[in-house]
Amino acid sequence: EPIQAEPIQPNQYSQVNQTQPNAYNHQRYYNQGYQQPVQEGSCIGWAILGFFFPLVGFILFLVWRNTKPKASKMSGIGALVGFGLGLISSIGTSIASASAAIGFLC
Repeated sequence: EPIQAEPIQPNQYSQVNQTQPNAYNHQRYYNQGYQQPVQEGSCIGWAILGFFFPLVGFILFLVWRNTKPKASKMSGIGALVGFGLGLISSIGTSIASASAAIGFLC
């Protein structure tokens, strides 16, 4: 004859007994690392900073993505544009100097 297990009652494991000191509190666990976003004004300055200093813009993007989403996005966009234009500029300079060297040799 197969062994019968006790049936699990509905919500048996989802209810927390608040009188026990070590009771698992879901709300405290989920709200522990969350911070409310703050009010933000104009963020164009962070985009300009990210454009001229892409590494700083990227770091600010990572640090502020939960607390200051608007400033985070602007600094990230500035960092991407600054990095992209710097990369294109350096590739263009390399091509121009290589073609000048080839022209000088021929």
